[in-house]
Amino acid sequence: MEKNFDTIITKLGTGRWNIFYLITLPYTSLMIVYHALGGAFLAPRVPFTCRPPHHHLLAANTTTLSSLTNNSISNTENPCTYLVEYGSSGDPVEEPCTHWDFDNSTFSSTITSEFGLVCGLQYLQVAYQTLYMAGNMLGSVVSGLLSDKYGRKTVIVTCSVTFTVLAIGSCWLTNIYVLLASRFLLGSLHISFTQSSYTLLMEVMGPKLRSLAGMVFYIPWSLGVVAWGGYAYLIRDWRMLQLTVSLTGLLFLPVLLVIDESPRWLMVQGRPHEALKVVKKGARWNKVSLPPDQHLLQLLTQQTEEEKPVGDGDSLFSSLWANLRAAAILVRTPRLRTITFCSGLIYFAISMVYFGLSLSGGNYTSDPFLYMALTGAVEVLGAVSVPLVTRVSRKILVIVFVLLTGASLLCLAVIPTEMEWLIITLAMAGKFAINIAFNIIILFSTELFPTEVRNRGAGTCFMLSRLGVLVAPIVTDYLVLLHTWLPSVVLGTAAVVAGLITFTLPETLNTTLYDTVTQMEQQHHTAPDTITKLEQQHHTAPDTFSQMEQQLHTAPDTITKLEQQHHTASDTVTQL
Repeated sequence: MEKNFDTIITKLGTGRWNIFYLITLPYTSLMIVYHALGGAFLAPRVPFTCRPPHHHLLAANTTTLSSLTNNSISNTENPCTYLVEYGSSGDPVEEPCTHWDFDNSTFSSTITSEFGLVCGLQYLQVAYQTLYMAGNMLGSVVSGLLSDKYGRKTVIVTCSVTFTVLAIGSCWLTNIYVLLASRFLLGSLHISFTQSSYTLLMEVMGPKLRSLAGMVFYIPWSLGVVAWGGYAYLIRDWRMLQLTVSLTGLLFLPVLLVIDESPRWLMVQGRPHEALKVVKKGARWNKVSLPPDQHLLQLLTQQTEEEKPVGDGDSLFSSLWANLRAAAILVRTPRLRTITFCSGLIYFAISMVYFGLSLSGGNYTSDPFLYMALTGAVEVLGAVSVPLVTRVSRKILVIVFVLLTGASLLCLAVIPTEMEWLIITLAMAGKFAINIAFNIIILFSTELFPTEVRNRGAGTCFMLSRLGVLVAPIVTDYLVLLHTWLPSVVLGTAAVVAGLITFTLPETLNTTLYDTVTQMEQQHHTAPDTITKLEQQHHTAPDTFSQMEQQLHTAPDTITKLEQQHHTASDTVTQL
């Protein structure tokens, strides 16, 4: 069926219809960048000092304001407590602080300062970013099922509209726990409509342009990272900042009125007439002629039971359970098990490093706005990977760029904090390299899995990448409190390990991709037999050389015999 549909898409060519999707759908990756990296400016770590409460001052048996102040002082060693002198007896008593004064020189207002997310509540500051990624992880599991069951367009429309409304509405929330719940929902919706947009784009592009379209889809993300630094520099109040960036979602609403459902999905669902309607619209936009409708319908109705969606017609829970059972095939056979585990670990490590670097502006520089803008700029430069993947080994590229990232981060751990220019340079080198590695591993991993399990394999790897994203804020915001160099060491080590694991994967450039798991396993088991035959031929070679040497030694005897025969012939002639 896929070949049948690719035949139709090829006949449509590349025109206004395809280009429309190529321009509009990647905008979804721009919409979510501000929220995905929101922790950097909306809920950052902010310097603070303790402000002792008045009721402790009154307990000191004093009568004047000056004496009250003298009897209660801040604890310079621990800003989470303050010291109180009760009367004239003994040493000062350490009390837990409940009010703080925050440094507003960088940000005029943040979620951290407004809700006092420090000391005992600091885990909520980390949770602001972590819960968004947790929602991403849940959404990555459910979104594929929703998209396969209800259609790509349905998920894009529903989730993008809900995302925009919730993002705007959360600007006025006054309860921290409700705000954190909204962050979790935003993360779930984010991955749902962006993943469906990516799938729809792949399904309307011709076979030759899919790799290019897949790389182009994430370029607006990089541009959004640059813009995020600029937005935050101009608007220092967190509520106004979030409102400003959330309004960009309204620009996508007109697109929802124009896009069509994926004709490939309609075909799989047994709705060929609707698929034909979309294809004919594409032909009109591209100004091309198609075969008669009857012939197209015949192509669109050719489908087998294997090509029907898993759990079609069942409840969402049944579909989820069916997909979990179907995903078990990824660990049943030796070769596929190796690819699944190795690819999953690489995804986890690369995602953790990528988002760890994105959220580390406060760790590496005193100007987080410039840091964020620079990370976006180097991501845009990462577009050089587009021509590279068509000419250079995917495996080698991933190894080189991941190891380059690891080396940069490990060097950061030993650079003195006074050399800020060198710290930023190394951080940007690592971000540049890990961005390219991330783009390539997405293409590389999809080629590693056979066709029959490609979606399941890619989905599993993507889910593990969300787990890496979930861990990233913990590494950057918690470990830095223990040692300033610890996040760089953890992220750098993860990058090096990912590079070493990549050595275990096969190359896919200019190779025939496997269609079935059985075909891949048989090919893998055949390879040792081929090596054995080569070794046998190698051992047989000396025997062949011995035979040749014997023939060479025999050659002089043969020549001697020929000379003797020659002399005998001469004597015979003489006698005659």
